[in-house]
Amino acid sequence: MLGRGDLRKISLGALLILLITGILVSHAWAENEEICFSFPDLNGDQETQVVMDLTVTHADSILAVDAVVTYPSDRVTAISVNKTDFSNNMFLIPNLNTPGRILIGMAGAMPIFADGVLFQITFELTGSPGEPAAIELTTIKINDVAHTDCIRNGSITINCILLPPKAATGAATSVSSATATLRGTVNPNGADTTVIFDWGTDETYGNEATATQSPLTGCTAQIVSAEIDGLILETTYHYRVRGINSAGTGYGMDFTFRTSGPVPIMYVNKDDGTCGGNDPCRQSITQAIEDADAEVLIKVTAGNYHEDLALTAPKVITLQGGYDSPYESQTGTTTANSMAINVGQITLSNFILGPVNEGSGSNEQGH
Repeated sequence: MLGRGDLRKISLGALLILLITGILVSHAWAENEEICFSFPDLNGDQETQVVMDLTVTHADSILAVDAVVTYPSDRVTAISVNKTDFSNNMFLIPNLNTPGRILIGMAGAMPIFADGVLFQITFELTGSPGEPAAIELTTIKINDVAHTDCIRNGSITINCILLPPKAATGAATSVSSATATLRGTVNPNGADTTVIFDWGTDETYGNEATATQSPLTGCTAQIVSAEIDGLILETTYHYRVRGINSAGTGYGMDFTFRTSGPVPIMYVNKDDGTCGGNDPCRQSITQAIEDADAEVLIKVTAGNYHEDLALTAPKVITLQGGYDSPYESQTGTTTANSMAINVGQITLSNFILGPVNEGSGSNEQGH
């Protein structure tokens, strides 16, 4: 017969066996779970800071950590790396000396189990809004064993702060005796932005030209331009770019350009090498284009020139066709096979491009 004391011993022994078995089973289950690491996807305003957590799940006896984190240094800047309550018993040695790369070492006397935030990185959002900045855990070793299979990288999206536009005037291009293209860049800074070029013969301007690209949206600098005409030859003009949105107005600096003098004239007559005594004279349009200066007016007699025209230099050329041989009136049309413009500008008058039937009318084109 077993006494009450013997039954109590048996019950306590069985309970102890069950408890030890449960611990062993639980520990064995934990060892079968793959340790995983993850960064979140965050967002924040320009010039602010965010804290990026590296979360570990299924941690099992973590005593040492070696990690490498990379990030785009033109978008965000790493400020600090810190421990958390989860990893507070470990020593932390971060290295932030290399922009775009963080080296992290951790070690402790007591092992870490379960799930938690291993460390936190503080980033300052120094770049412009755009595509999310990728934060990548490129290397992670636990107790000197590399882990590569269960890593989720994170990102930081930089939000645009509503501000007055940021405007920067650029150099004018395609400046001729009567026309010019004004250029610049404008960042709308988060609101619909109207873009205007102010221009005139002094810094009071007096004239406005709306940019072709206006209105703008978004949070990045965008190229803007406007073509102006009716200018006076050999005259200095002032101009600036201006952006207007709901937060205010941004001004670019004052720039200047100077129009050229009288446009030189060239003459083309495929049947007369002297062009009726007009000089300079060429017998092909192609040759006239090649020999032309930066800006020129080319007068061409009527007829079919069977030429493939091309402009491969930054020139401003006006081709006027259909002239009679004295170059007194444009009574007809001039025909060429085709025209290609790689750079520069050509304006056509009384020109037909491509095969035409005799007696067809004029075809004025501008490029």
